[in-house]
Amino acid sequence: MNTQSLVFFDKNGNSLNFDWSINQNCYTGELLFEENGSDTFKTLTLYTFEEVDPFDFQLSGLNLDKFQLFNEHGFDFRTNPNTYSIVDSIEAVNDNINFYSKWISGKNFDKLYPIGSEFTFISKDSSILDFNINNKIYNVISTKPGAIMVLSQINNKDFTKYISSTSSITAIGGINAIGVKDYLINSKQYKKIKYFMVSFFPIVSIFLLTIKTLKS
Repeated sequence: MNTQSLVFFDKNGNSLNFDWSINQNCYTGELLFEENGSDTFKTLTLYTFEEVDPFDFQLSGLNLDKFQLFNEHGFDFRTNPNTYSIVDSIEAVNDNINFYSKWISGKNFDKLYPIGSEFTFISKDSSILDFNINNKIYNVISTKPGAIMVLSQINNKDFTKYISSTSSITAIGGINAIGVKDYLINSKQYKKIKYFMVSFFPIVSIFLLTIKTLKS
């Protein structure tokens, strides 16, 4: 983030005229606090944004989906800065045909992707017949030293253990997500998300690159 390209606003959306001082290496400006009582003053809420150059998202390859979310049961904001982690091996937890849980091992995976983390496969060895849904988001349900547990599409009995090789690299990466509690994939509430229109609801729309639905 370029700290010299920040803009500041108060809680009412009014711009605050702060300027970057080259000599002091900081922002300078004045804030006026309203009096609240004898020798006390009201607090002031400060919002900070980074001013960036405009770009054409269609030419840049971004795909945006416009919809509205209503905070009926609460949101869950999650982030993971680990964008590229090489997988050493993938193996089934057991050989039971009724189980689909797999251990994905890699350096410090249990610390980089704690329980509840979301990730996706950045690259995948063609020999891995599982995890074949493009851009699918996986949730970490358990951990052990150097490994994370996830649920996959192939049952454990039919899964073939994968060991990393130098010829083809398999890697995963964390994602930033907003969880919407009590909005399930097959529920009527979730289906409403994609059909809310701005003209029908005069509230601020949210543009998201990724949304993760969670059940509270």
